Amino acid sequence: MGLKVAIIGGQGQMGRWFKDFFEGQGHTVLVADLDTPRTSLEVAAQADVVVISVPIPEVARVVKEVAPVMRPEALL
Repeated sequence: MGLKVAIIGGQGQMGRWFKDFFEGQGHTVLVADLDTPRTSLEVAAQADVVVISVPIPEVARVVKEVAPVMRPEALL
C-alpha cells in the first residue's frame, strides 16, 4: 500500500521531480503551490509524508505554518 505524499512547492523544478519520483514508487501525491487549488495546510493535513520544496529563505516559515496541522505520525 502506498503512502500519501504532500509536496509543498510542487510546481517548481524540484517539486516536479519529487512528484514524479514518488508517483513512480506507487505513492499518491498531493501538490500545493502558490497557484494550486489545494493549499499547503490542506495537503499537509492529509499526508503521511510532507516534502517542503520551496526556496530556502521560505522553508522555516512554511514548516511553522504546516507543522501544527500535520498528523502526529506524519513525516516532515
